[in-house]
Amino acid sequence: MLIRSNIKEYFNVFFFVFLVIVKKILGIYKYGTEDIHLIVFNNVTYLYVTSLLVLLFFLRNKLRWLFSVFLIFYTGFFIDLKYAIQPYTFPLGSNILYKQVITIACLFVVVLLFFFLIKKYFKYVLTLFILKYLVAIVFLIVLKKQEYQKVDYNTNYKAEKNCYILLFDEYPSQYVINTFLHHQDLFLDDFIVKEKFNHLKTVRSNYINTEMSIPSILYGTKSSHFKVRDAINSLSENRFTRENHFVGYSLFDAVNSKDAINNSNFIHSNNSLLTRYFFPLLIRLIDGKGHGVFYNIDQYHQKAFELLEKSSHYRSNRKQVVFIHFFTPHDQVFSKRKNILDRIEEANQFMTRAVNIINKNDPNASIVIMSDHGYRGVEVPSFYQYNGLLMYRNIDLDTLTIKKNGIVSLFDTNKI
Repeated sequence: MLIRSNIKEYFNVFFFVFLVIVKKILGIYKYGTEDIHLIVFNNVTYLYVTSLLVLLFFLRNKLRWLFSVFLIFYTGFFIDLKYAIQPYTFPLGSNILYKQVITIACLFVVVLLFFFLIKKYFKYVLTLFILKYLVAIVFLIVLKKQEYQKVDYNTNYKAEKNCYILLFDEYPSQYVINTFLHHQDLFLDDFIVKEKFNHLKTVRSNYINTEMSIPSILYGTKSSHFKVRDAINSLSENRFTRENHFVGYSLFDAVNSKDAINNSNFIHSNNSLLTRYFFPLLIRLIDGKGHGVFYNIDQYHQKAFELLEKSSHYRSNRKQVVFIHFFTPHDQVFSKRKNILDRIEEANQFMTRAVNIINKNDPNASIVIMSDHGYRGVEVPSFYQYNGLLMYRNIDLDTLTIKKNGIVSLFDTNKI
């Protein structure tokens, strides 16, 4: 039975839970970060709601525990703390899993401090967070709903021969590899000579994150208001190659990785320790599909090469554009290659394998090898994190325009 003296605390804790949910819903609506149906109907959402109901039921009369667990795992408060701590823990090791463990260990210390404060000053801590979320909700109510800029599909790329665009996620420029990663990498020099590629050494991405840079590349225009959904559309709706036969394969393609996309939509709109880490990891362990670093990248790349092998046999008057998004050398928890230099070596092996497939099946085709952005490690100054890779063969690119406007202008010349 609930003791009458606890009624006020009982009400305040459940009122806090209510405020957090209202803030999440208002944030989704006001910022319009993703399509609402992609957020609501996916496995991460179901896990979040189900676990929250179980938590409320079993801890309904243990208010301090209910408040503590909900605050730590279900709100965005501790994920924000994680991002604040992370810059100081990342330099402690090159292994991405090690970095996460160190970060989580620091968070654990903070959690212990919060448990102490909640045990000692529960009423005051609870009141403080209620006020915090009330202010946030008021701000969202008065905030004008964000309208995304309409993307102008102005690129009119028409191929005269089959073209293969091989994108390696987060592949840095050779200057970054040599200067900041302290590795004199000769692979690109040898590869360029052997495969007769042109190499544009000074090229910058317009964006530092993949969700924005890939739509920027494929739409052929820049915008400050891209969404993850735009990345899906840029592939599945074939905006930038509408006059050609198009084959697209990416983590952001709803056809190839629907679960990963849906999870991404929810996580971007409802960030918490549970939705960011625990649920994606659980899904990965059960069916091999998680989100981000928890996605089954080995399986993903196997399918990429199978698609490249199949598509490179295509012959028709209507020329083909093939876009393959390799997820290496981007870091991930389940990668066998933990160090950035090892992952670059893996990307080099994939690059060689992909070009060999094209050489064998479609030797006269155009090839573009590029990255969506550069390496974002703390050892690289922010200015150079935009510096990426661009090599090309059998295609005429306006390199001055690309240097000036970034890789968004890659196909603006309509030359081949």
